[in-house]
Amino acid sequence: MSKEKKLIFYSKIDNYFQQFDNVFVVNFQSIPTYNIQIIRKELLNKGILLMGQNRLLKKGLKKQIPKKPNLEKLIPSMKGTIGLIFTNLSGNELENLFEKHKYMTSLKPNQVSPIDVIIEAGQTNISPHFMPYFQTLNLSTKITRGTVTIMNTQKIITKNQIVGENEWDLMNKLNLKPLEMKPQIISFYEDSMVVDPKFLSITNKTIHSLLVNAIQDISALSVAIDFPIKTSIPYFLADSFQNIFYLAIGSNYEIKESKNILKFFNNLSFFQNEIEKLESTNQNQNQNQNDIDTDTDTDLNLDFFYDFFD
Repeated sequence: MSKEKKLIFYSKIDNYFQQFDNVFVVNFQSIPTYNIQIIRKELLNKGILLMGQNRLLKKGLKKQIPKKPNLEKLIPSMKGTIGLIFTNLSGNELENLFEKHKYMTSLKPNQVSPIDVIIEAGQTNISPHFMPYFQTLNLSTKITRGTVTIMNTQKIITKNQIVGENEWDLMNKLNLKPLEMKPQIISFYEDSMVVDPKFLSITNKTIHSLLVNAIQDISALSVAIDFPIKTSIPYFLADSFQNIFYLAIGSNYEIKESKNILKFFNNLSFFQNEIEKLESTNQNQNQNQNDIDTDTDTDLNLDFFYDFFD
């Protein structure tokens, strides 16, 4: 690239930093050109995807370091097939954009698998002539209506294992594409800070859940050590009322909440007599209905109980 073109390239980077607040280092390794173009279109009016020689991208960022010192921390992450995305989108928003355009693809022979590959049990469209593939991989099979049926779900490749020719051939025959592909954010500069992408998994919902759990734990500790704080006051009030309620019942002292309970305890003989009458009546009714349904018992009519408290 000529010196003039390099100056134009660096000028672009300078303009992008003036237009946008955030810059993301994104890994596009093994992402087809077609998918990259789709992402460019998605970023229209939202950001700019800049790709080129890593050496030029690094130098372009280094020229911005005097104005944005923390950009220096991005340089070590700029390795491999990478691009810079200049945007005002947040990390989560950009990650959602990548998620929207992810696709499934197959593994290649001699590739180190980044995932476990599992073959599901069930009938396939594979001819019985290919049974040796299954036997080589220790898969239990049978022939059903002229095709191979896999008897058990089984893992054929473990994460970090090198993909063999037999595994690759079998996945092709089953049209199995287990590998999820999308651009990966390696690192990014946001709000004048360089952020690790692992923090993208922390959402507002996550933070809310953590705060709620922390408040609950503090409230429980407050109750345990008998030291009231704002969030534990409802627990102390509930506990105090419970004690007052039990004291009222135990001392036969009527308050609004204990009125019906005391009325019940003070009239136990009445309820006992009423229930005995009902049981006697039900026994007579059941005997009269034996010729209709010997397994049917008549429920006790407890209307008197509810009427007593009205």
